[in-house]
Amino acid sequence: MKENPLLAHIKKYDYEPIYQLQVETLYNYDIWANDVLILTKHNNVMNVFGTFDNSFILKSGSQKLKIKIYPHIPFGEGQVTPNEYLKNGIKFKLKVEQTAWENGSLEEPKLIVNYELPQYQRDANNEEDYSKPIDYSKLKEFTIELDLIAKVPYNLYGWEDSEDLAKIDTLELKNKYYFILISMFKFDLSHL
Repeated sequence: MKENPLLAHIKKYDYEPIYQLQVETLYNYDIWANDVLILTKHNNVMNVFGTFDNSFILKSGSQKLKIKIYPHIPFGEGQVTPNEYLKNGIKFKLKVEQTAWENGSLEEPKLIVNYELPQYQRDANNEEDYSKPIDYSKLKEFTIELDLIAKVPYNLYGWEDSEDLAKIDTLELKNKYYFILISMFKFDLSHL
C-alpha cells in the first residue's frame, strides 16, 4: 500500500503534551475547552475520563474551561429521565493533568487543575463555613468557568480574524473563491 504523501507534511515536535480530564460526579454535565465541547455525560455513570484534542488549544497560555452541570439521573431500573433540579450534597470533582509521550511511554502526569464544587459558603478568611451550606436545589443548571495554563509547541489561528461570509452575496463568493480553491487543492486522482 502506498503511503499517503500528506503525512510527510505533518510536523512532529520534541514535546507534544496531552491534557487528560477526570470527572467524578453523579451530575450530568458538558465541558468546553475554548468554546469547543470536549466532554459530555448524560447518564448515571459516576466517573468519566477523557483527553482533549490539542487542536482546541490554539497557543500556549491561558485556556478557558466552561462546565455546565445538570441534574443527575436517579438510580433505578428504567430510569432515563434526569431530575428537574440539582440536588444538594452531590459532589463534583474535576482534575486536569498534563502529560506527554516520551521514549514510548507517558511521562508522569502533572496536576494543573483540581476543582471541587463547593458545598459551603466561604467566610472572611476564605474557609468553608459549615453552618452555611450552598443551596443548589433550586437550580436547573450551574455553570463554572475555570482557567488553565497550557503549553503547546505551536501557534494556531482561530476565528478572531475571520470574515462573516453570511454578509457577502453567495454568487460573489463563488466567483471570488472558486478558482482559488481549485488552485489550492490539486488532487492526484490517478490512484483511484
